[in-house]
Amino acid sequence: MTVSLSSSAEQRTAIKEAARWFARLQASQADEAAHAAWSAWMARHPENRNAWSKVQAVQQQFAAVPGHVALPILQNVDHGRRRLLSWAAAGGALLPLGLWMNDDAHRARWTADFRTAVGEVAPLPLTDGTVAILDTNSAADVDFTVDVRRIVLRAGRLYTKTHADNAARSRPFIVQTRHGEVEALGTEFMVRVTDTYSKVWVNEHAVRVSPRGAPGAAMIIQAGHRATFEDRDLETGPVEKHDALATNNFAPWRNGSLVATNMRLSQFVERFQAYQRGYLFLDDSLANVEVSGVFPLLKPELALAALENSYPVHVRRLTRYLTWIEPRI
Repeated sequence: MTVSLSSSAEQRTAIKEAARWFARLQASQADEAAHAAWSAWMARHPENRNAWSKVQAVQQQFAAVPGHVALPILQNVDHGRRRLLSWAAAGGALLPLGLWMNDDAHRARWTADFRTAVGEVAPLPLTDGTVAILDTNSAADVDFTVDVRRIVLRAGRLYTKTHADNAARSRPFIVQTRHGEVEALGTEFMVRVTDTYSKVWVNEHAVRVSPRGAPGAAMIIQAGHRATFEDRDLETGPVEKHDALATNNFAPWRNGSLVATNMRLSQFVERFQAYQRGYLFLDDSLANVEVSGVFPLLKPELALAALENSYPVHVRRLTRYLTWIEPRI
């Protein structure tokens, strides 16, 4: 998760004060005078009460974390936790630490034929010569029959470069998601599925996309284009800059790389975060810093060191799970 501090200066000040009050009141030496001062601060301005509610909400997410996970994160890091509470609240975002295993995507991963962990990229063992690679934190089923070659992408992202069928009777090659089907027409492409939509990027030849609830709305998507589809809707257009990159470097994540060309740092952090088990927090003053280079997705320490050495940023590591990227002083 990436947290961007987008609140007003007044809101951010109130949130920082709320985080300090929270830490003070949690301390064993907090007395009646401290609580009275806190009450006075709360009554001083509505923004203070709003900030306090945000900090409390973030703290509740920490409280939901199992002990064996929370202990290495929170033990002996009172100052760091205070900063984390204020940064997360300022971004208006709650850390979903207690919800890691509760959403549909996580349930799908646990029951799939094949799945990758966070920070893992792995090929699917297909028998027809097709290359298919699962991205980080992804899951898929493989269902090859006498009539069809089918991959059911249940979570995450899949790269595919199809091969002519080696069966006696040629079978169509289909990537299926909860929102519809992508049929390869001799092609190289990439598919991503989320809870609300699926997306396909085509690098070679073409694919046929059929929304699940409107098969009659099927469209052929040519190389250099992408399509976003839901149960009944389909929207197409050219591949966006940075989305899949050039033909000779399509889907660089499959080789463990993040390729950036004048990429906003906020976008860089968002993409890099998907390969990290912990949380990255970006100071909003750095959001528009442009980053270029090739960064190793699967070696986060090297990637962050390269970022720190090349740009005016400081990478602060509180624990192995919590990292801040802030301006270099």
